[in-house]
Amino acid sequence: MYPIEARLTTPLKIDVAKIATYFPEFRYRGPAISYSGKPITSEFILNDGNLDKMEVLSFDNKTDEGFTSISSNYSPKELAVLLLRLPLELSSPLVNSLREIGMEISLSENEQQEIMAVYQREKKLNSVHRLLKGAVPVDFKLTETITVLQHEYAITTATSEQPILGTYGANTCLILALYDATNKMAILAHIDTMTPIESLSELLQPVSENSIAHLAGGDSNSHSMCIELIELLTKYHIHIENADVLKSSFAGASLAIDARTGTIYSPVRPDQLYKTADINQRQRRVQMQFIKSPLVQCNDKPLIYQDFEGASKNKDRLKESDSVFYDEGPIITSGSEWDWDADQYRTTFVQHPSHDNNSITTDLIDKAHDEVTTKQPKRWSFKEYNAHSFLRDLDKNRAEDKEQKLESQVEEQLSLLLGERCSLISLLSNLHIIKISAAQSEQTVKQYAAILSAVGLVVAANGGKLKLEGTLTKVLEKLDKVTFANHHHENFIMG
Repeated sequence: MYPIEARLTTPLKIDVAKIATYFPEFRYRGPAISYSGKPITSEFILNDGNLDKMEVLSFDNKTDEGFTSISSNYSPKELAVLLLRLPLELSSPLVNSLREIGMEISLSENEQQEIMAVYQREKKLNSVHRLLKGAVPVDFKLTETITVLQHEYAITTATSEQPILGTYGANTCLILALYDATNKMAILAHIDTMTPIESLSELLQPVSENSIAHLAGGDSNSHSMCIELIELLTKYHIHIENADVLKSSFAGASLAIDARTGTIYSPVRPDQLYKTADINQRQRRVQMQFIKSPLVQCNDKPLIYQDFEGASKNKDRLKESDSVFYDEGPIITSGSEWDWDADQYRTTFVQHPSHDNNSITTDLIDKAHDEVTTKQPKRWSFKEYNAHSFLRDLDKNRAEDKEQKLESQVEEQLSLLLGERCSLISLLSNLHIIKISAAQSEQTVKQYAAILSAVGLVVAANGGKLKLEGTLTKVLEKLDKVTFANHHHENFIMG
């Protein structure tokens, strides 16, 4: 339902294109040809920065005498402020047409000031609103990253072992990425509706003037929050390079920034960012957020304002107690069995990107292992928990790397045999656990039979069906000429 939607008794003859030139923040859309080849005579002045109020003015049902209907997402008072910017020869015909249908376009002085203030804020948003530019595809290593979740922020520097910050899934939330070239520092914040925008001032204080900001995410419900954030950045003289905001997306916006170069990356998938062992607790904290509060610094790594000028400004608030794992720490129940090699873990620990060598000692690693092998619930301190997390993450990453390596080797060999890209997963799914559907051609079945025979598996092809018996270990042995006797895949019989 439009605030203004009327059929005009007297056709309105007006130059819409000329009116649009007085509103450079809006977009003019003129007559067009429909898919059926018929002319569309409607003309529009549109506000792309506000989905709730996109139609500033729409003129329809044009005849030789002029337009016979008019509509707008704006109220009469809001339109009155806009029309003040037009010369009388353009505004008078429109005002008179609306008066004929009983709609008065007039304002008191106070109303003009109030609506003009709103207009100025809208103008500021429209002046920076643009599609994301300069973003490049992800080409960084997982171990170089820090994951920022909803209602969190992170800070990193060019000299950090994790110089890249990333976040994802910003629907109604806004992503703020800052690059301070002077201090070689990056900040990333995932701002939700529970974040008081003014609380971000503390985060911006140590940032050099003329730093660069990138905004992404949000939908029509984030309109006011977006304007407030832009006003705050303007106050601190931070240049807004990108403001790809207020557009709905099923997956939500995602963004990563590199403190070494200021490069931004998008889109970013969750599996491209490093996850610490406490990620589930961090996500649950967001679910329990019922009142507005400042953003929480994510604890992927306890590096804050310590490697650049102006560090003293925020030292007081950077206490270890800010962490949700300090003091008593979380209750951890460990029941997994690890292939323990203390010397190996000690040597690889110093190269692990997610922990500070000063915060965890090898003694704590040994203690973490002892606690795990006893399989007893233990309440750990923050440092002890980090030692536990380090061990668990290291084993998990090794297992994942091995699995990915094996699958990529199989994929490469199968590609050569098939003459096209084909993953192990897609091969098995196409075979329907080795039972080809009747819809598959006999030629396709023969192709699969040739592949499986080539790797030494017993196979029989009969029309549109395929039958084989073997193990995935045998497939890998044949393809890679490496013995995978301890590979965890079980035997499978298919037919």
